Amino acid sequence: MKPTVSARVLLGALSLLLLLAFWLALALGATAVGLLAWRSLGAYAQAPLGVALGLLAAIGWAVGTMILKRGQVVVPALVLTGWQLLGTSLPLGVGALVLAEGHGTQLFWPSTTSVLLIAYITLVPMAVGNAAWFAVVGLLPTTVAGLSSILVPVVAMLTGALVHGEPLGPVQWAAMACCGAALWLVLRPAGR
Repeated sequence: MKPTVSARVLLGALSLLLLLAFWLALALGATAVGLLAWRSLGAYAQAPLGVALGLLAAIGWAVGTMILKRGQVVVPALVLTGWQLLGTSLPLGVGALVLAEGHGTQLFWPSTTSVLLIAYITLVPMAVGNAAWFAVVGLLPTTVAGLSSILVPVVAMLTGALVHGEPLGPVQWAAMACCGAALWLVLRPAGR
């Protein structure tokens, strides 16, 4: 067998292994989400529109990530974050004013505390989180960047346990193990 043929066969086998590892990582991530969502299926059945909108938002996030990665956006991450937050705040603000409880009889206006909390959430977790996400998308391959968001439930569970004393049972530990294994599969060096 010629060296070039051997190299091609080896490259093909390695590509297949990487593809299998990606699909296994995706399945582990889906298993983690399923484990965490299982106990709330009854609540989800009561709000199918909410579930559908959540899935639509996830698809929008994925499409946006692909556009960001493949579109070669040359705007700095903080500028992109600012425009994104401004663009979404206008329709959300109008919706909050119009669709709030009592709509039709009186216009809803948030309290000073609510306005301060909204400003904090906008400036700290949203702006910093989006800037960090844009940086991750710029540095990592799309598949790895997309799967890195699997750590969000892990951070939420650990934070809930540390800050609020929420219990971590076998289901939560299994979900975190699935998340960790999924990330390990996509982040490990190709030869291992």
